Amino acid sequence: RPPRTHRTAHHPRRRGLFRQPNNNKMCTKNDNPEFYFRDVLAATVQFLLIALILLGGRSTPVYAAVVDGTCASGLDNNEVFWPDAPDVIPFKGADSHDPLAFRHYNATETVLGRPMKDWLRFSVAFWHSIRNDGSDPFGFPTKRWPWDAPLPGCDVPSPPMDLAKRRMRALFELMRKLGVDLWCFHDRDIAPRGETLEETNAMLDEIVEYAAELQHGTDIRPLWGTAQLFAEPHYMHGAATSPSVDVFVRAAAQVKKAMDATKRLGGENFNFWGGREGYAFLPTTDLKTERTHAAVFFKMARDYWVKDLGQKGRPLLIEPKPQEPSKHQYDWDVGTTAGFLRE
Repeated sequence: RPPRTHRTAHHPRRRGLFRQPNNNKMCTKNDNPEFYFRDVLAATVQFLLIALILLGGRSTPVYAAVVDGTCASGLDNNEVFWPDAPDVIPFKGADSHDPLAFRHYNATETVLGRPMKDWLRFSVAFWHSIRNDGSDPFGFPTKRWPWDAPLPGCDVPSPPMDLAKRRMRALFELMRKLGVDLWCFHDRDIAPRGETLEETNAMLDEIVEYAAELQHGTDIRPLWGTAQLFAEPHYMHGAATSPSVDVFVRAAAQVKKAMDATKRLGGENFNFWGGREGYAFLPTTDLKTERTHAAVFFKMARDYWVKDLGQKGRPLLIEPKPQEPSKHQYDWDVGTTAGFLRE
């Protein structure tokens, strides 16, 4: 950009907090005490804000402070993540000012012959409530959860499998306190990834059995499970619609394992979300081939779910959601998806 050649006393050049003297005898902090006072005040306010942010962040962490002592090992089955919340959050009515009480939702109230909880079937999403760290493409994480923090006396996080079980315990504590019986999950959110698909499957099996133990004796079960076919690098061009046959096969194997996990936990449905199933540049995309591959993928999944697992009557769901993240997704909306299924 070419340099500016005209400046007035009303629009002096500024760099940082103070004006830069020049040879045009513009009004500077030395010429006008009002400007000098304003600059000093602005600098002082900025300094105080920065100090409050830094000191406040240190004195009031997002999660509970780790106590001193010997580094703990293993899982503490008595660990409580919400010690200040009641065992079950009660209904206290619309006039209540208790932040840990329901004002309008009364699970046991009869509405048209059925309990309110049967009309309002809430579920807890594992990835949003337990795993979401608050980051986005433009910023760093803004949440630090107590179940992800190092154990008392430790300087490093727990091993991946211990951490996964700790998160699962946090989920079930949250559900008990909310009085919610349903949850939903991605396979890769509840269990860590291994170096190979076999190792990953083995870790998923262990976490699923742990979740089954926590479910035992309760009414808690998944509303649905799903396979995370969008986060790993090999899914950058899709899973069912990927141009690489090895990616298609890996996605099919992952869906099979996720279906096994959903059935083991008594899930009511199995869900598909095709965030990477789409295209970015039409001239390099064979629409007919990709849509055909998607159809084959869904038919294989249906056959395994219904015939091999015996889950007839438990629906397979498709979750349309446009531009998240693919610019042109094949499951753009309900109408697009319904048209694809009819075709």
